[in-house]
Amino acid sequence: MADGSPNSAGVEDGIALTLRRDHAGDDSVIRVALILVPRFSMLSLSSLLEAAEKANQLSGKRLFEYSFFACSGPVIPSQCGLSVEVRPIEELVSTPPDLVLVIGDSVGTRFKSRRTEATLRQLKRQGVRIGGVGSACFILARAGVLQDRPCAVPWYLREAYVENFSPHHAAENLYLIDRDLVTCAGGVAMLDLALALISRSFGNELAASIADELMYGAIRSPGDTQSHGLVRRVKNPLVVQLARLMEESVEPLVSPRDLARRVCVSQRQMERLFSHHLGTTPSRYQKRVRLNRAQRMLRHTTLTVSEIAIACGFQSLSHFSKVYRQTFGLSPRRDRILA
Repeated sequence: MADGSPNSAGVEDGIALTLRRDHAGDDSVIRVALILVPRFSMLSLSSLLEAAEKANQLSGKRLFEYSFFACSGPVIPSQCGLSVEVRPIEELVSTPPDLVLVIGDSVGTRFKSRRTEATLRQLKRQGVRIGGVGSACFILARAGVLQDRPCAVPWYLREAYVENFSPHHAAENLYLIDRDLVTCAGGVAMLDLALALISRSFGNELAASIADELMYGAIRSPGDTQSHGLVRRVKNPLVVQLARLMEESVEPLVSPRDLARRVCVSQRQMERLFSHHLGTTPSRYQKRVRLNRAQRMLRHTTLTVSEIAIACGFQSLSHFSKVYRQTFGLSPRRDRILA
């Protein structure tokens, strides 16, 4: 059973262990409703649909049925340009599905729909299992259906989520299954979530067979965390530890020398490690970490440029603007406008 912490296994006994309806037989079809937002992630959607269709094919039964909904229509464009025909979102209330998943986009913080939020609240009162993928965590939070529970937040949207909601609920997990609530960071992690739900509903053997058919490796668990940053492929544990400390020590800013002391290495050894594994110095790497964070905050939060500069360890707005332009080729304000 999950302990409720963001980095826990994220699985609790009971309703989350299966998508089967309690009143239906083993041959019942699980109905999944997919709410799409404009410029939704086609990768997240296709990962789910491929797993569901493989489940139907390999089992020889119609285990899953799915339909598409939105607050506008009749078609919704994806981020890659392909469009999907959708039905009005209000239809969900009259015929509640077994699971409703909101498929978010890569921006997410800009999409707001009172109709969508009201529908999710109504479905919640009707006892429907609800989930959000990618930036949909913002929609679920605004709708009030999270009920102070942690949810999987894409790492690049964490600053924006913390600005608007509680930092204690922004989990780094690939996905979380918490009773009647499921959340996923999006992308390929959607396939892991789909296989986990299939496993809980129809058994590990079917989920493993689907993974084999899709040429997918080991199915990741809800306890696995998102991998990101410049050192995601670096295997040296000291370099990984130091890089993570740099990402966590932006506000207030901690010097490379003090970070080296924290892991009990000399500054000289730290410089050799960064040079060998990352091809840069600790100071330059730390500055890039701060600038990358600033770029995410510019694109996904409403904080002012001055507030972002301070939050990323820059004492001078002019210095921040100068190094930002040198790194990304445009000013912070221009980047925000074009994002």
